[in-house]
Amino acid sequence: MLKRYSFSSGLIILTTLVFVFTVSIFGYLGYHSSIQHSIAQAFDTMQTIVRLTQQNISQAMEERTSDLLLLAKMLKENKVEPYLINHLFQSFDDAILVLNRDGIVIKAWPESREALIGENLSHREYFQKTRESLKPYLGGHIKSILDTNIVSCSIPVIENGEFQGAIAGGMTLEQGKIRQFVSSTQFLKTGRITILDQNNNILLSTNSENIGKTFPTLPLENQSPATQRLQGKDYLIWMEDIPHSSWKAVASIQKEEILSYSQRTLKIGIILGILILAITILFLYLLLRKLSQPLSLLSSIAQEYARGDYSLSPLVGGPQEIKQLSSVLDYMRQAIEEREMLLLKEQTYLKTLLQQMNQGVLVLSPEGKLKFINSRLIELTEYSEEDLIGKDIGELFPSGEKEKIPYLCKWDSSRDKKTERSYLLSSEGKIIPVLLSTSPLTIKEEIMGTLMVITNLQKIEEKEEELEQALEEIKLLNQELEERTQELEIVLAKLDLKLMETDQEKETAQRMAITDSLTQLFNRGFFEKKFSQEFEAAQSDNHPLSLVIVDIDLFKKINDNYGHLAGDKILQDLGKILTSSVREEDLVFRFGGEEFIIILHEEKEEAQKVAERIRQKVEDFSRKGNEGPEKFTISLGVASYPEDAQNARELLIKADQALYQAKKQGRNRVVSYQDDFFSSSPSHIID
Repeated sequence: MLKRYSFSSGLIILTTLVFVFTVSIFGYLGYHSSIQHSIAQAFDTMQTIVRLTQQNISQAMEERTSDLLLLAKMLKENKVEPYLINHLFQSFDDAILVLNRDGIVIKAWPESREALIGENLSHREYFQKTRESLKPYLGGHIKSILDTNIVSCSIPVIENGEFQGAIAGGMTLEQGKIRQFVSSTQFLKTGRITILDQNNNILLSTNSENIGKTFPTLPLENQSPATQRLQGKDYLIWMEDIPHSSWKAVASIQKEEILSYSQRTLKIGIILGILILAITILFLYLLLRKLSQPLSLLSSIAQEYARGDYSLSPLVGGPQEIKQLSSVLDYMRQAIEEREMLLLKEQTYLKTLLQQMNQGVLVLSPEGKLKFINSRLIELTEYSEEDLIGKDIGELFPSGEKEKIPYLCKWDSSRDKKTERSYLLSSEGKIIPVLLSTSPLTIKEEIMGTLMVITNLQKIEEKEEELEQALEEIKLLNQELEERTQELEIVLAKLDLKLMETDQEKETAQRMAITDSLTQLFNRGFFEKKFSQEFEAAQSDNHPLSLVIVDIDLFKKINDNYGHLAGDKILQDLGKILTSSVREEDLVFRFGGEEFIIILHEEKEEAQKVAERIRQKVEDFSRKGNEGPEKFTISLGVASYPEDAQNARELLIKADQALYQAKKQGRNRVVSYQDDFFSSSPSHIID
């Protein structure tokens, strides 16, 4: 069995569902946007840190290059000062080598490295790269004779524009500005910076334990964001090459840490949403309770009226409709009280009349039970009223006369009065000759019982006239009762009519809220609500959706020359043309001023055909005999989903840009949106 809900419960449930649905959609969109924004910010931060690392390494390389250039100058002048060598050892703590153009070591410092003189090091990366680029070069790590990881910084020796050799210095990265910068660079909790050589070996890292290890697979492209799974977790990675070196600077951070901020924001949003929903439901509950209290009071008062208690006043406060309802109920109460009082008087009069009659009178139920007896019948039969009320009529007749009772009390299509001679049996067993006259008691054609008049035959002539008068009064009473019942039905019908008129007024107000009063088209407010719904439906069902923006050419000039009344008439004519040119499922809006918008459930090519057909109709339309110009033209802009836009706002802007181009190209034309054509077109429809 279906459970019935009250209006208040239904409204609260509907409000809750609408709120949850709306918050879920916008929460999801906001959460998704927050995630994208957080990831983009993370990549921007990593790019900035990588650039700072590049600058730091380039600055350190420039300092060492300057020292090597000074050494090259002294070698050319054949005078190498000892202080310079000592100074160089502060930067190059492994070895300083001078190589000729063939890569043969011709000089070496310190003395422990003089054993390298005469060695061919042309296969070394730093020598090859320096010879190829003729520029300073920062090479990857190599193993020294002391089995330590060192890197090389080399410069070319150039004379007369030709390569004559190279000077290279080896240094460890255990100390120095570069290591200090890298080891101290950390952003958020998991953000790290790592320096790699050409073989993806870790030269420097925020975590010193990783130095010398091989970094996992890197993104394929340089200077591009990427997501990579490392050690069972997803990382955001940004990598860039360091100029004039084989080094790469890689910034990384756990994706989970970036997303945690959006997740925290989502949790706060959910809590706030639940709080707002609770406040809204409480407000609705209090408001509906305030409205339902007078209705409940009127209902209980009406129940008391049904029981016959009219002491309570139905006049209560509340909205205008409830006040009107209470006023009608009060009028009904007064009318019913008056009619009941009148009916009671008439019943009293009739009962008194029946009691005063010289004939015996009784009223039978349809089952033949005694419901009323007058005093004359009691005198005649010598029974008490308690002995007879509720008893069967047959107890008043001797056995030979009981067969006449069904005939006298049975009523079919013929409801004429029946008369029959018979005999009554008194309580003492006395047989009394009587004349029985029966008539049906009816209310609205329904038989409610039988009226039986018992006349002592000895006095029948005297009492016949009185009996006829009594029957006539009973008929009049029935007729008046019917009339009063009809009046009550009329009052109830008026109440139903008033409630129906109230519903119609509400429906008219809702329709006027979404309709433009001049053109009878949908207005801009309804467009802004309906367009987003139509666009979401097209996305959800993967159906095309096209937008056509229509603008009357030179409309200001028409208003200036012919007046605003003529302009209003042209707006109405155009509205009728637009409505007659589209299908029933398509929507036409007056967006504002002389601008109209059509939502077509069509692809772009078909939408352009519809727009051209409308343009041609307007161009052929003649306004002879009307105020204003005989002819007018329109310009139309068309944009479609999914070809031109991926969201509702973008589609509206693209259609407006197309309209702008139609105006710019001479008006009275249809223009569809194209990316390369409208890249610089302005849009004024979104403000």
